[in-house]
Amino acid sequence: ILDMKSFDRNGLLVVQAVIKNNGNSKPVQYRFQWFGDKGERVWADEAWKPLVIPEGRTATIEGVAPNLEASEYKFELDSY
Repeated sequence: ILDMKSFDRNGLLVVQAVIKNNGNSKPVQYRFQWFGDKGERVWADEAWKPLVIPEGRTATIEGVAPNLEASEYKFELDSY
């Protein structure tokens, strides 16, 4: 992960992550989890989304909160 930032767009939390493939040939998957001010989940777990990034290239992933209650997030990235 090269960069990660979050910002407000029309009241919804938006997250952008920039990921680079430094030579790993395994495909990856990602998802976001969304939480409220007190750490409570405000949405069910998202499904894992596959992502293929060619070697040496970068990709920008954007996640948008599912509702106005989401104020925190967790970004998960995994190879399979």
